[in-house]
Order: sequence, then structure tokens, then C-alpha cells
Amino acid sequence: MNSDARDGKMPAQVTNRFRLLLAEKETREKRHIPLKEVQRATGMAWTTLQHWANNDVTRFDVPVIAALCEYLECGVGDLLVLE
Repeated sequence: MNSDARDGKMPAQVTNRFRLLLAEKETREKRHIPLKEVQRATGMAWTTLQHWANNDVTRFDVPVIAALCEYLECGVGDLLVLE
């Protein structure tokens, strides 16, 4: 049992800021960016993108993170947050 479980605290959780960063990119470029466009640009599977958009990611793959960071023009620390 880890120390967080013993003292009643929930363990830290990794969340992503994909939707927020996509919205910021839309604002910068003054246009709507559909997920289909992100899919074409990154080569990611549709279901993978949906998991990221809904913050339902349970496994963080380096190639996916790299593709999203490149597309969103951000760093890993901008995309992933430890809460």
C-alpha cells in the first residue's frame, strides 16, 4: 500500500490539456480545427484522438505525445499535467 492510500489522499493523476491547447491553436489561427484535421496531420487513429479529446487516456505513448506536441506547437509539460 502506498503512502497516499494510507493517509486517505488520492494518488496523483496525469491529465491532458489537449482540448485547451487545440482551442488556443484555433484562436491563434482564427479558425475551427476539427479532429479529422488533427488526425490527418498527425496520422493518429481516430479513437486515440477521441480518448485524448475526452481526457480518457490511460496509456501515454511517446510517439502520440510527440505528434501532438509537434502539431500543437507545445512542450510535453504543456500537454500533460500531474494533478
